[in-house]
Amino acid sequence: MVSMEIDDSKPLNIFFGPGTVDQLTNIFNRHHAKNVFLVTGTQSFDSCTADSNLTSILSGVKFNRHSHQGSYTSTEDLESALSVFGTDEFDLIIAVGGGRVIDLAKLVRFFSNPESNVRDYLKNQIPFRLTGAPPLVALPTTAGSGSEVTQFAVIYLDNLKYSVSDRSLLPDYAIVDPALTFNMPATVAASSGMDALSQAIESYWSTRSNTESRGYSRESILLAMQFLKESVLEGSREAREGMAKAALLAGKAINITTTTAPHAISYPLTTIHGVPHGHAVALTLGALFVHNAGVDEDDVNDARGAAYVKKSISEINELLGCPSDIASRNMLRELMQSIGLETDLRKIGVSNRADVDAIIEQINVERLRNNPRDLTRDDLQEILLELCGGIS
Repeated sequence: MVSMEIDDSKPLNIFFGPGTVDQLTNIFNRHHAKNVFLVTGTQSFDSCTADSNLTSILSGVKFNRHSHQGSYTSTEDLESALSVFGTDEFDLIIAVGGGRVIDLAKLVRFFSNPESNVRDYLKNQIPFRLTGAPPLVALPTTAGSGSEVTQFAVIYLDNLKYSVSDRSLLPDYAIVDPALTFNMPATVAASSGMDALSQAIESYWSTRSNTESRGYSRESILLAMQFLKESVLEGSREAREGMAKAALLAGKAINITTTTAPHAISYPLTTIHGVPHGHAVALTLGALFVHNAGVDEDDVNDARGAAYVKKSISEINELLGCPSDIASRNMLRELMQSIGLETDLRKIGVSNRADVDAIIEQINVERLRNNPRDLTRDDLQEILLELCGGIS
């Protein structure tokens, strides 16, 4: 993870609920915005506007729209966006889309100084101070990443994942209007929903968890267990609203704790095998549930001790409505299958030990340090091989 020197006193204004997209008008007025840099997905923007006033609100300003394609953000994507951003002076940056779209907008502002160099920064962590960048407004169209309320952004350089972390990445405004998710496809609802649930669970057992983060995680888990399946299979407005809130709370939780092993393992599953992020995270969540439950004083990462971690796992079991870690693992697998997500790694292209080793080589070690129990290379190999049906 890389970061830079910046004032950490920046506030975040959060608006949640149906109709909160109308807050954009107030934000435009507050900042006297006439020229906006708009970052969107290729299709999500057009589909999400059907149930909101977003199109009419944006008609009152001049905007330059930059659409982001692909399943993750590369340095090439960012450099392309920066080349457009540098052609004009903008009063606001607005991101309308899923996590990768919001991350891209956060990174555009982060690297908006002419003297900043993306590749030098990622490889050498050359510090710089962010000055004069316009405010950022994030409007999620999925219910999963929580990027609208975090100080992190993911970017890939030479197919390797970097997590940039700094208070300056935190948007100035997060508008979480569930109406923007009403037309979200079921496949996206499934993957993003599992991302939110995974983040809430990981934050709860993270070595960095505290009373505040656990409060967010607890409510997020309960909401996801109530609404995730219905959000995917029926797409009801009530369920979509419930998942929008679950994702927001999970984002607030990981902004305190960051994520752990399931996220660390997910990134090469996305870059190598093209698995959507939330699906990739969920693939190992159940197995790591069992692994973490087996913690002892010899392999515990949490300074609060093995007994504390075991108690945390037991509390998560209770939130999931399961009597044990094994039951939670099985429930999570059945939940994924019920919403159309594959659980067998062989069926997403991991078919031999060489494939498993390639995944392990690219795992984000930083996230492993946040996991409550150590994970050795042998542990990772055993978990992944088991998810491949025990291939030899």
